[in-house]
Amino acid sequence: MPVFCCRYPHQTILWYSFWFAILLFQALSAEAQVNSSETFFSDDKRHEVGANVTTVLFSALGNASNQIDPGRFPWSYKYRFAKGNAFRLGIGVSVNVENQDRNQFTTFNQFGSLRLGYEWRTYLDKRWLTYFGIDAIGDYTVEQAIVATQFDFTTIKLESIGIGGGPVFGLQFALTKRIILGTEASLYGIYAEKVRTELFSNNPGGNDRITSNQFTGDLTIPRWLYLSIRF
Repeated sequence: MPVFCCRYPHQTILWYSFWFAILLFQALSAEAQVNSSETFFSDDKRHEVGANVTTVLFSALGNASNQIDPGRFPWSYKYRFAKGNAFRLGIGVSVNVENQDRNQFTTFNQFGSLRLGYEWRTYLDKRWLTYFGIDAIGDYTVEQAIVATQFDFTTIKLESIGIGGGPVFGLQFALTKRIILGTEASLYGIYAEKVRTELFSNNPGGNDRITSNQFTGDLTIPRWLYLSIRF
């Protein structure tokens, strides 16, 4: 059964949607046509490397206690072509291992994600640009729990492989010709194949393996702020 989800509660959606609308209104109110020699998005700098800095900013503002998900793609790379449009790449990797109750309970979580896409850019004025793009994405997730008792050694593992894609819309502001701030929204459809296994060392007859699949609609609002360097 298809599932559609948004990653954040409705209060967060309203707040960040309002913030994004203000930025967009300010950008659209600027002069739409400028001389290319005046723009901060100079033609000689085609590479752009970016990172999600939202968590860092929240910590600097005294909100270190608020845990903010860095998102599926905390690292990005873009290559701008001669006509102004750009190829886009996103990467996300995380690994987490925890031991509890004197190593009797261990969890292992691993996540990897890759994005490839293309974006069409519109330069609003010398500092602002907006873009529309299309992405293809792939996810790989492993969640594993190991429970050790005097009676058995049990491993429960959930493995998921997902592919999909969809449209993306973003806005960027050039602080200088090399430093850019940006945010974006996306709507991805993701098809995932999942395998759940349960293994019992002392009772292999109880081992189980369940396969399933799921289609998810993933709406991501412009919640994150990216800092990019151009060269």
